[in-house]
Formats: sequence, structure tokens, C-alpha cells
Amino acid sequence: MNSGYFNDTRLGQTLDSLYGKTEALYGDVVFGGLREFSISVKRLHVDTTSVLLHGDYEMASAVEKTLFEKKPPLPAYGLSKDHRPDLKQLLFGLSVAEGGIPIYGRVADGNQNDVEEFRHHMEKLAGMLDDLRDTILVADCKLCTEETLTLANQLGFKIVTLVPENYRIRKKLVQQAVSEKELPLILKTKSRETYHGKSYEQIVPVGSTGECEIRRYLVVHSSQLENQKRETRKRKIQKERKSLDELFAKLGKMEFACIPDAEAMARKTMADTKAVNHEFKVSMLEKLVPLKRKRGRPASGEEKQYKTVFVLVTQVTEIPRTEKPFDEDGMFVLLTTLPKQEGQFTDQKILEAYKGQNQVEKNFHWLKGPLAVAPVFLNLPSRIDVLGFVYLISMFLYALVQRDVRANLNARGGKIMGSCRKKTDRPTTDSVFKLLAGISRFTILVGGAATAFFHHVTEFAKEILELMGWGFLYGNSLPCT
Repeated sequence: MNSGYFNDTRLGQTLDSLYGKTEALYGDVVFGGLREFSISVKRLHVDTTSVLLHGDYEMASAVEKTLFEKKPPLPAYGLSKDHRPDLKQLLFGLSVAEGGIPIYGRVADGNQNDVEEFRHHMEKLAGMLDDLRDTILVADCKLCTEETLTLANQLGFKIVTLVPENYRIRKKLVQQAVSEKELPLILKTKSRETYHGKSYEQIVPVGSTGECEIRRYLVVHSSQLENQKRETRKRKIQKERKSLDELFAKLGKMEFACIPDAEAMARKTMADTKAVNHEFKVSMLEKLVPLKRKRGRPASGEEKQYKTVFVLVTQVTEIPRTEKPFDEDGMFVLLTTLPKQEGQFTDQKILEAYKGQNQVEKNFHWLKGPLAVAPVFLNLPSRIDVLGFVYLISMFLYALVQRDVRANLNARGGKIMGSCRKKTDRPTTDSVFKLLAGISRFTILVGGAATAFFHHVTEFAKEILELMGWGFLYGNSLPCT
């Protein structure tokens, strides 16, 4: 095929022809992959991210509404997770199965609310999957709203989510856990991070039907989180102390003619200074200062004249913290509708399920790296919708390759070459493709018969081809040159 055929015009026409068909196509691809690769959907992870765009889409958005029945995703200003409020964006929602395999995703309006997007994913996933009784849905605190929890109960999802810090029940549960004589060890990682915690159950009404469900709150203390918060607190204390020292240094240079003026300033300072980690006391000091004399030589025998003034003296001390075995700073609270049963859904399994949330974030990392949308300008928002479909298919295949190469390597044993020229037992798809990069194929006709030759097939590439069973793509003979 001539590479000249692959140009902007043909790409745009292809995106236009796919618009409105992508959801059915993606469903066919996903269900085919689930069957072919025996992918488990017992645990799903949902998350969203913002994708930045360059360009003005105002005119395109107005035209789009008249061209298509299906509403396309419209770029808009929204809550930028990339901290670029000056740029328009789109919201990208993704639901993945274990191993980071994308099951459902879409591009939504740039100002779409995260909570509403989570509910959309829940309804779509419920329609895609036949039986939700054993399916656990994991998400961050945006899933933890009463309306969303009620919808999860109606659809049949069991959920694991993070309780927001501003929830009253979170504070109450953390205080209860801190007061416990002992918090059991839930998990210890290879890097020696420890997680202690305890779960508490509560029966709550769901919706307006009068039904009730058991909600289980798992209060967890993370040694890593406590260390992070301790360092953050230390920086805040230093910053606050520096600010107070500068303020009180200026205050100490002020002179007052009478006690009421000095007391009024002291009261104002006490009221206006918002110190969290320090306490201070302001006292008054009487002081004699020389009067300013007139210009010229002092007369013979003239004595210096003094006046009485009042100055404020401030004493600042850091508020001591009570040392506890498990500090509140290291606590977070998980909410789940999974009951605690012997050997099933233990606190450790709930925690591990939530820690698996980074599987979605790894897909987002790839989306914002090799597949970054930001430099791309598309004339029509409908094409953005289809390009999102192309990215989903790419992420689906990318995740399948990584899943299989790790599974095959685990079955075989040993390590293969990974990134940074180091051997690893957890290779990524990116490192696999880099090992296969540079292979060239040449076909030579000899006596009417075509013979294929391959160059730049390294030993590392041959190992990957044998491990994955891809040798047939390159023929039986793989010379290493």
C-alpha cells in the first residue's frame, strides 16, 4: 500500500464514516477478547481524566448539532486535572477489568461532571454484563455519593470506594480507630510499607423503597501515607513560623503613645493571625526613648529629653502533637457493600482491590504519553468521539499484550530484557515493542519463487517471538544479524 494514501483527508473521512458505529464495534471487540483470552470481569475499576485540546471549537460545535442525531463530545472549559484551566478539554472515562484490560470507555464533554460519568459507566457495564452478583466495582471518592450508591444497589453492583475527607462519618470512624488499643496488621508490602486497620459495619436504608443494606467501613492506617503527611506538615509548620516571625518583627518595631492603643493593636493581632500549628502570647513593655530635638548645636548643659512609649513583645511556641501509635494523618477510610465473611472479602482483599485502582491510571499515563491528544486538532467533535474509540482499541490491545507476555513468562520462568536495558519478570508492552523495533523484511524472487529474508532480529527479539508464539509472522527462519 502506498503511504501517500494515508493522509489527513482520508483519515478524516474514515473517522466520519465510523461515527455513530463505534459503540457497537467496541462491544464486538471487547466481547470477542473476553471469550478468546478468558478475561475475568469479577473486579472492575472506573476512573476519569481530562484530556487537553488546542484550538477553537465554537463554530464546529454549532454545526455539529445540525449534522448528527447523536450528540458528539464537545470541548469545553472544566475542572482541569492537568492544572491548565486556560485550555479547553474533554473528559475521558475508562472502566477496566483485572490486569488493566479496558472494558468500556468514552470521550465526554469537557465540563461533564465526574459523578455523572461514573453513573453512566455503571449503567453501561450493567447492560454489557449478564450477571453482576459476583462483580465488584472499585472507584475513588467520586463514587461515594448517596445517589450513586443507591444506583449501585439497584443495578446489583458490589462496590469498594474511598470515603471523602469531608464526610462526618469518616471523622467519627477515624477517631474510633485511633482510640482502639490495637489495630490488626492487614497487609505488608515488599517495600516494607504496612497497613493496619479494622472494619465497622452499619445498616442503612437505600433509596425510598425502605430496603436496607449493610455498609462496611474499613479504616486503614498506611505507614507510607503517614510519612508523606508528616513531611507535608513539617513544611507547613516551617512556612507558618517564618510568616509569624516576619509579622511580629514588624509589630515589635511599632511604638504606642498609650496603653489603650497598644492593647487595641494586640487584640487585633490576636484576632487576625490565623495560626494552626503555633500559639503566641503578646505582652506589653514600657520603654523610654529620646525625644527628637531641634536642629542645631545643643545648648551648654542641655539634657536629653525622653518620652515613655509602649511596645509589644510576642512569644511564639509550636503546638506540641500527642504521639500516637497510629496517627490520624495516616488514616483513610474505604466503604464497601461486601459483607465480612470467613475466608471471603477479608479486610486484606478489600484493601488489595482498592490498591488495584492504579490499573486505570496506568492506561491514562499511556493516553497522555504516546497517545497524547493535546497536539491534535480535529475540525469536528464527531471525529474526536471516533478518535477516542481508536485509542480505546489501542489500549485494549496494549493491555492484552502485556497480560499475555507476563503470563507466558511467569509460566516459563526467568526474566527477559525490559526497559533501561535491565532484565525483568514484569515487562511492559512498550518494552516488548522496542525489542521488536527495527526488524526489516525483504522478499527476493529466485526462479519464480519468493523467499523472505529478515534483518536486525536480535537475540532479545527472538526470545520475545518464541515466548509469544509470534514466529509465524516472520517466517520459519529468523537470522540474527
